[in-house]
Amino acid sequence: MLPGTFIIDEHGIIRYAYYSKHAGDHPNITDLIAVANTLE
Repeated sequence: MLPGTFIIDEHGIIRYAYYSKHAGDHPNITDLIAVANTLE
């Protein structure tokens, strides 16, 4: 099983999904911040 990163809005809708290719694979932080800023 591989990790992933998700941003879910207040209605329970997945607004961002990143499925890691290996345990050390993480999404770009600027991408996460950009998506999170659209939820404000």
